[in-house]
Amino acid sequence: MRRLCGLMFLLTFPALADDIDISLHQRGEQLAVEIRNVSHGIVVINHDMSSEPLLGQLSFRVTRGAEELSLRGHMNSNLPTAKSYVALLPGQYFGGVFDLDLLEKLYGMTAGCYSVQVRYSDGKALEFGGYAGAVMSEPLKVCVR
Repeated sequence: MRRLCGLMFLLTFPALADDIDISLHQRGEQLAVEIRNVSHGIVVINHDMSSEPLLGQLSFRVTRGAEELSLRGHMNSNLPTAKSYVALLPGQYFGGVFDLDLLEKLYGMTAGCYSVQVRYSDGKALEFGGYAGAVMSEPLKVCVR
């Protein structure tokens, strides 16, 4: 009688642009960012959710009519490490929230309505086996008083 012995390996392949989806939702005075694995494999992302311009993974695009607002300030962020990354199984998601008043200050938003999008892009991803592509959310209408 023969026995079949098998080994199972967890293989991760470089993720494609269609492997993750990012969405932005307003919940009261907060904006919720959700990154979802829409692929059939494992996708590794940075869970720090930093919006620091040089090291961060998230960047916001804020427009009012045809005018795009520039970032007026920034937050400090630590360099990513291997512990900064989380593996998402198919269908899993990871998210974070940002205070709307902070976004208002960072972009100089005054009373009125804006279109806000969030982009995920990680320049350090390849060093840690993470998702190295970029994805942008659909626009979200955000009104400020």
